[in-house]
Amino acid sequence: MQLCEAFEPPKPLLEYQQAPLPYPVEALGELLDPAVERLAEVIGVPCAMDAQSVLASAALVSQAHANVQLDGRTCPLSLYLLTVASSGTLMDYYLAEIQRLTEQEPVNSRREEADRLQRWLVQKGWTHFTIRDVNRNGPRFAHKSADHTASLLVVLITHRWLSSRDGKAFKVRHVSPQ
Repeated sequence: MQLCEAFEPPKPLLEYQQAPLPYPVEALGELLDPAVERLAEVIGVPCAMDAQSVLASAALVSQAHANVQLDGRTCPLSLYLLTVASSGTLMDYYLAEIQRLTEQEPVNSRREEADRLQRWLVQKGWTHFTIRDVNRNGPRFAHKSADHTASLLVVLITHRWLSSRDGKAFKVRHVSPQ
């Protein structure tokens, strides 16, 4: 007689359910419910994961505005949540989004500095100038280095806010849009 014939197979401690119960998204209210549904649609993850993330964010925001009384003691609101999921599209989405934003940040920063330089040039009445003029007498943010100044001027030329015949002397063409 085999051991497996002598005993019955073990019974599971919990009854296995193939489909998880739906997350009560509607219980989040009319403010958070649409946010959860839109996140699930855009990111492509189950509503339960999005709902838990939104709930955690809402709890974190509310900590600064309310406390709770426990046994006569005042304690800060807190909520601890844990989401367990297999690695996949959600992580890939966030990693791709972080990479996109960090790659875009230096470009936006340079564009903002170029806009500031354009406004400064117009405000000071510098209609004709050279890189040397900007490096010596221009705004502090623009003369970190000659290369930095040149990169700002390239942005302004690209947007047709400056013109130059020889790359040494520049002329302000018009005020950049605000």
